[in-house]
Amino acid sequence: MKQFSDSVFFDRRQHTSSGFTLVELLVVIAIIGILIGILLPAVQQVRAAARRTQCQNNLKQIGIAILNYESAFQKFPPGQRWTAMEGEPNRLDYSWMALVLPHIEAGNIYQGIDFRKPYLNPVNLLAAGEVVPSYLCPSRAIEDSSRTDDVLLDYGSVEGVDLGCTDYMGIAGPKSSQTNPVTGDDYERQHGILIGTKGLVNEARILEAPGVTFAKITDGSTNTMMVTECSGRGTEKEDNDPNGAWISGKNITHINKRVNSEDAKRSWNDELIYSEHYGGANAVRADGSVHFVSTNVTKTVILSMCSRDGGEVLPSP
Repeated sequence: MKQFSDSVFFDRRQHTSSGFTLVELLVVIAIIGILIGILLPAVQQVRAAARRTQCQNNLKQIGIAILNYESAFQKFPPGQRWTAMEGEPNRLDYSWMALVLPHIEAGNIYQGIDFRKPYLNPVNLLAAGEVVPSYLCPSRAIEDSSRTDDVLLDYGSVEGVDLGCTDYMGIAGPKSSQTNPVTGDDYERQHGILIGTKGLVNEARILEAPGVTFAKITDGSTNTMMVTECSGRGTEKEDNDPNGAWISGKNITHINKRVNSEDAKRSWNDELIYSEHYGGANAVRADGSVHFVSTNVTKTVILSMCSRDGGEVLPSP
């Protein structure tokens, strides 16, 4: 009888020592919670850094495409190209992004565009609705209500007229209402790299903005921005222009403010430098290099970087 009791006691003791107490279990759960709390922000930061790097790679490809265009034609692509003179029917403007498609491994889309006709012409709708991955920022989370899956659906309320979107825009120079700190005079229009026709002599008769050459970039290609971010744009509310479509010639702007100085909606409508990267936005310069422009950079420096021949002296990086 005694032998049986000892056996039972031994079995109970062995069974008790192999489990966890409630206190031990709570401690383990607390430790796991602390580790998750420590690691989750780090994971999010890593993902944000990866998206920022991918955005920089996109702009690097865009920069190379622009420089390849310059190498082929001995000038930078015009910011916009019109299909007809002012007052003529079927007048619409194509963007520099459409012109550099063959240099960004999208030659098939380029071949599907008849540049003699507006991109809203039925023969061009298939190409105009294509989504070009390199033209999109992976950090974009906030979008204009006119965008769905990176496409402007039923543009102009015309069913089936869809336009592929972009989160990048060309810089035509500083805004003419801003003052050059060197000369004390207001900047003139179209003194960037990817320029348009507005404000030029005989602009109504110009089909294509004159291409900028390296010789005209007297401030130095390293000091001059030509493409930057304005992520999430769709259709400009005031005049219904599809500023957020890569094919639209409205995808150029004159800059007048700092990076991320306005909220998303205001930035879209005014076409300001805007991104969802923490602390600034990416931009590609005329030498093809990509840089992160901090929100701390002053407006004067931003304007100087947008001007190709203002004579401004930029601070050392």
